[in-house]
Amino acid sequence: WIALLAAVESLLSARVADGMAHESVHFEPNRELFGQGIATVAASIFGGMPATGAIARTSVNIRSHAKSRLASVFHALVLLFIALIAAPLVSQIPTAVIAGLLLGTSYRILNPASIMESLRTTKSEVSVLVVTAISTVAIDLIWGMAIGIALHFLLARYSKKPSSL
Repeated sequence: WIALLAAVESLLSARVADGMAHESVHFEPNRELFGQGIATVAASIFGGMPATGAIARTSVNIRSHAKSRLASVFHALVLLFIALIAAPLVSQIPTAVIAGLLLGTSYRILNPASIMESLRTTKSEVSVLVVTAISTVAIDLIWGMAIGIALHFLLARYSKKPSSL
């Protein structure tokens, strides 16, 4: 499940980055998954966690006009500094402040125009969006994703239009 979730999150992150960057070069899903697989194998050799792309980090990099991988290296160094040196200070930050930061970041990541565009599509697509969002919050991410995909395929099977997946 972890590998599937990591792959889906990385591909979603790459697709979002592709849409936000407005560059002429687009991501290649097979290449993305191959690189992720290599990184995950390398991390597991050293007892690390699986590698994934993350929508939050990616969108922050794009909105900050990051142009190279150096931005990710800088991000990693800042996190290392926080973990090794500033952890006692960070532990004093109230949970409500962290929740507020996460909500603010989520709001900046969301593109209201794309949400409105999604809501103007077919009722079946809107129902998939709503059911997936609710089940992700109510149950968990993996089950929310599975329920959303299953509902999409069920609705596509009984619809006259071809599936968008």
